[in-house]
Amino acid sequence: MNKINEKIKRHLPHFGIQAKLTLIFMLLIIIIGGISLGFVSFFMEDYVINAVQRDLLDNTDKLTRYYLNFAGYDYTLDTMFDMVADKNYSFVILDEKGDYVDSRDAGALKRVFSDIEKQAPGALSQFVIKDGTKLVKIENRAFIMCTQRMTINGYTVGFLVLLTPLSNYTFASTPISLYFFAILVASVLAILIATFMAKTITSNIKRLKVRANLLANRRFDVDVPITATDEVGELAASIDEMAKSIQEYDSNQKVFLQNASHELRTPLMSVRGYVEGIKDGVFEDTDENLDLILAQVSRLEKLINDVMYLSKIETADGMLKFSNVNIQEIVDESFDRVMGISIANNINLKKINFQNIDINADSENLKTAITNILSNCLRYAKTEIEVILNVYPHNISITISDDGPGINPEELPHIFERFYKGKKGKYGLGLAIAKAVVEGHKGQIYAYNKNHISDDIDSIQTGAVFVITLPREEKNIKKNFELSK
Repeated sequence: MNKINEKIKRHLPHFGIQAKLTLIFMLLIIIIGGISLGFVSFFMEDYVINAVQRDLLDNTDKLTRYYLNFAGYDYTLDTMFDMVADKNYSFVILDEKGDYVDSRDAGALKRVFSDIEKQAPGALSQFVIKDGTKLVKIENRAFIMCTQRMTINGYTVGFLVLLTPLSNYTFASTPISLYFFAILVASVLAILIATFMAKTITSNIKRLKVRANLLANRRFDVDVPITATDEVGELAASIDEMAKSIQEYDSNQKVFLQNASHELRTPLMSVRGYVEGIKDGVFEDTDENLDLILAQVSRLEKLINDVMYLSKIETADGMLKFSNVNIQEIVDESFDRVMGISIANNINLKKINFQNIDINADSENLKTAITNILSNCLRYAKTEIEVILNVYPHNISITISDDGPGINPEELPHIFERFYKGKKGKYGLGLAIAKAVVEGHKGQIYAYNKNHISDDIDSIQTGAVFVITLPREEKNIKKNFELSK
């Protein structure tokens, strides 16, 4: 069934966006023109016929009065015809018995009667009984006719019949034909404009297609300019942003692979050197050498575990398990994890402004992030590390600072990158993990150097400062407010 559908699709005509837009414009114009033309032809035709009937009445009355006043003169009928010639009216005069007297033709009569004098009386007599206007058919041709009885002192002396072809005022008539022609011309112009506009729109879309194909082939160096300021321009800007993001991601991946290869190669080369040395008899097969090999393997295992952990935090949905946790308990447990190192190095861990504040977080992963920052500070601190809690209406901040020399200003923008190591760094993954965890909590992390004069001693204080900002949920804000009361 799918193969049949594919064959059908291949044989169906393919229309581009330009053709579709042009076709839509054409259909709209045809529909609008057809509807408007139908309304005009229906209502305008009726309106025109009514207007002609009123005009026929007026002119019939005028011609009747003129004929009664000037009957018998040679110029009378010619003058009467001149009075209505510009309106394309024909008229016939019959006597009181309905016999033909005379006529003047604007072209309508001779198209019906080959012999007006003989044929007209019989054809018109049935309509002259009643005065007024009427739509009639004579020899299968439609006319608008107006008849008026001519009387003198109450006696009928004849009939005046004024008529004009109905075809002069139907759809085929000049005014309506001109309207139809105007719609046709407007349609052609609209189609030309639509084609131009569609071409303009699709040209930018085609450029977007080229840009997307280049991105698919990782061609970030080729620029495809798009100057549109509408939604297409916004889409182009979004694609450019996406291109920058993909390019940055590719660059980071390359750096990551280079750094990972370097970090993995070091312990592997060390293990290989010891193993080959033992095999060749360079090193003795002693517990000390085996412990050295085991230490390198443990280092390699720790590095691989950290890389896998960071990758999961950054990419795997559902890696973080959120629950209601107390921020003070998380910091206390993080202190416990580094307490041995702090005691060994005679560095004091100090908490400031801590209180029972609940947040929605992943307890274990947040402890890992804070522990990694504390471990980083312990490598550089001289005597003390401070952890300060600040509580705000919609978030909290945890500020961790040491009294070491601070971070090299050139290194500061890169310290949260994977495998970026400072002078005393290990693998360059600890702060990258901390950043991934904090951002997984929809929080922020940043670092800076403190450099100010102390209030109690006459010296300049230095050190690195790390600030973690985490959001608070509405229910926890209400709960903490009630506890504070």
